[in-house]
Amino acid sequence: MLSMHCIPILCPTLCNKRRLSDCPPQLLRMKIFPALRPYTLALALAITIAPALAQTLEVTAPASVSGIYDVATAAFGPRYTGFSGPLVQAVGADGSTTACGPIFSDVTGAVALIDRGACAFVEKALAAQAAGAVGVVICNNDATNPDEVVQMNGSDGCQLAIPVLMLSYNNCQYLRLESGLMVSYTPPALPLPGYSIDTAIPISEGVHNVDAIPFTNGATFSGATGELWYVYTPQEDGLLNISSCSSAADNRLILAVSPGACTGALQIVDFALSGDNSCTDGPGAGLGADLDALVLAGLTYYLIWDNAEGGEGFDFTLTLSALPQIGVTFNVNMRMENVHPTGVNMVYAAPGTSGIDEVSVVPMADADGEGVWSATLSLTSLDTIGYAFVNGPADPANLEIVPDGCGLPSGFGFSIRPLVVFEIEDVVLDTVCFGLCTGCTLVAAGGNSPVMDVKIFPNPAGSLLHVDIELPAASEKLGIRLANSLGQFVYERYLGSIRQGNVAIDVSGMPDGIYFLQLVDGRAMFTQGVVVQKD
Repeated sequence: MLSMHCIPILCPTLCNKRRLSDCPPQLLRMKIFPALRPYTLALALAITIAPALAQTLEVTAPASVSGIYDVATAAFGPRYTGFSGPLVQAVGADGSTTACGPIFSDVTGAVALIDRGACAFVEKALAAQAAGAVGVVICNNDATNPDEVVQMNGSDGCQLAIPVLMLSYNNCQYLRLESGLMVSYTPPALPLPGYSIDTAIPISEGVHNVDAIPFTNGATFSGATGELWYVYTPQEDGLLNISSCSSAADNRLILAVSPGACTGALQIVDFALSGDNSCTDGPGAGLGADLDALVLAGLTYYLIWDNAEGGEGFDFTLTLSALPQIGVTFNVNMRMENVHPTGVNMVYAAPGTSGIDEVSVVPMADADGEGVWSATLSLTSLDTIGYAFVNGPADPANLEIVPDGCGLPSGFGFSIRPLVVFEIEDVVLDTVCFGLCTGCTLVAAGGNSPVMDVKIFPNPAGSLLHVDIELPAASEKLGIRLANSLGQFVYERYLGSIRQGNVAIDVSGMPDGIYFLQLVDGRAMFTQGVVVQKD
């Protein structure tokens, strides 16, 4: 029998717990949403960058240049935080003033003056914050439009605590003629309750009323001009239902999380909108939004209702129920193996398993005799297990060798396949080949011949993601691309005419999370989920 005295199946990735809810929230940020519908979300929802707010910077000294100067704000960082203090030029070790590296001039307690160019706005702001600055003023470098200020886009992942402004080229040159500059910035007042993530309205389970969705208070997502934000923190793991089906009003709902509570790190969990048939009964049938989502105790969720579908008032209900029990069907292709006379088994256990009596052995069946063996387990949503397929009796000698690209260490010399149950209804997992991460062959839609053999490793990846490609014949149109969980392509490359090769993708600068790798050659497309996770 398989001797499993200790199986830290997903440790430290899932901190050796049976359920994700037992792990610290910081370990969950990139693990809650692998079941997102990234391409559907990308088509229906695009996170928009809020337009730069027209603001002013006051120069209080010296008197020769004192006055009010127009500035533009950034789409990242705090929007309702001000500053005051000396305006000090940021200078790097090489004498540069673009803050694309550590700042060596003393800007502690000061407002850092930084020139535009050479690197991203966010990078400059983070360098200033690291050097102790209380604010940032970026000097526009557009001498052909010397009085212009532009919106500064970017995402800081909620790391910035200091505001960032842009001053025109002319005004920067004018102020630089003086020394001893003192400046002050007064931010706009906080929005009304519910008008932004900063003033999201706390709610709990029960019925809530929306009088009307504002028409012009801004929108985080495309297709809307106004929105209302609510914030909800469940007290236990469960299945959350959000429904406006009791009201005959068109509306759109987005459920999201945001580590750090800023729009710059907003992650969409799911969405529902009028006409998507989510409401089938009551006054809101065909109109309202009805959404089910798994939620974790203690994690903060944002409900955003916007006017993309309509702005009339409505009621909505939050209901939290127990985590559902679902059937998960596992499939393994054994056509390339000599199947043991006693058949095929599957072994599985929860993280932290410490004895042989805690390891389960499940017989599999090949009902149609075509070489694909199946077994169905009854699991609870958010459960985690590690599993492997066994050709014959449950003995280490018969256990499949799971590649690093889709396996995790079991604790004693071999890898197992990890699974976190993110589904809320019965699910059939993709068929994998015994000892491989994918099926035994990949075929084009409607075709019968293999089109590409792809190996991806390591997965998760922290620095370089390697993709080994082998085609039956050279492709003239082969391209590779990587999409994030919103369906936005973060890497694209045309590979030209190749039959086999290796591509190394540098993911060290990408945020941790779930991504989707695509290989397209004009005849077929290969897609596989990958995880970016830095140590």
